[in-house]
Amino acid sequence: MDNLIQLDRGIVAKRQQAQAAARIGAAFVAAVRVGAIDPLKDMLLPGSSAAMQLEIFGATLFRIALRLDNPCEQGQLAPVEFEMQGNTSLLELGISPGATLAASLFLQNQPSGAWLILEVLPGTPGAPLNPNESADCAVLNYYQGYASLPLLEGNLDPVERFFLKEMQGREGLFNLDELLNAFRLWRDFRKKSGSVLKGSSASYAAAVEYLISLFDRFQVEGATVAKRYSTTVSAMQGRARLIAHALNATQFDDRYSIHSDPIAHYRQVFEDIGGRFNQHEMEKAAQKYAGVFNTVEVSPDDTDFFGPTDR
Repeated sequence: MDNLIQLDRGIVAKRQQAQAAARIGAAFVAAVRVGAIDPLKDMLLPGSSAAMQLEIFGATLFRIALRLDNPCEQGQLAPVEFEMQGNTSLLELGISPGATLAASLFLQNQPSGAWLILEVLPGTPGAPLNPNESADCAVLNYYQGYASLPLLEGNLDPVERFFLKEMQGREGLFNLDELLNAFRLWRDFRKKSGSVLKGSSASYAAAVEYLISLFDRFQVEGATVAKRYSTTVSAMQGRARLIAHALNATQFDDRYSIHSDPIAHYRQVFEDIGGRFNQHEMEKAAQKYAGVFNTVEVSPDDTDFFGPTDR
């Protein structure tokens, strides 16, 4: 009997969680529909992908992800499916269960019991975007970096406006995740360093793009990046060292890179059995590769890019 009572309570609790998630999903769609920025802020987890998108682009990218301008939508988009695992959930939005016009909200449950949105995804696991469909392809172009979005410039400092415009202008080179990583990199550095920064906005903006390129493509021609930002290679690389050093940013840093660390599993296993990576030895190895911020001729490994070193 006790087991049945617990099971019944679990079913009721999950139903309540689903109803709460559905309410925030419906409220999110309604706010995006009218471009209500302030209500949207309250629904997004601070520092999340969704929160950064709102700060950079306003509600524009959300509107694209939800495809609210699609003639088939006609005000019908609403929560249709809910899946929960631990304190996170996936809420599917559609005009009907299984419909191809659909989107997803990735949510996290807070200690207060409220759900906050971490990420807004175009499509659902059962209805992914089809690049062969013109309407879906248009949405994918924004996420893959083939189309630019207007920036909400009032929310951005001069460095952010500079590198976001430049990186969006490199058609197909930087996708949305890389833009968000660049934004996070700069915000983290600015928070760490305080409000007073020495040097020009151009050299810092170039350094941000340079680091994201290095993290994600393993090689970058510094002179080319510096020229586009009208700064010098030495100024750009100096700012790159400063940023990476302040944040202890490494090549496979999951805060700023779209690539996962290929040896992360082995690193964890090593630590689990009582081993530790020798920080001093890694820093000595980094000295050996002091030119990593110059044109990289070969893909650096984890030791090659441990971050800048004092010279």
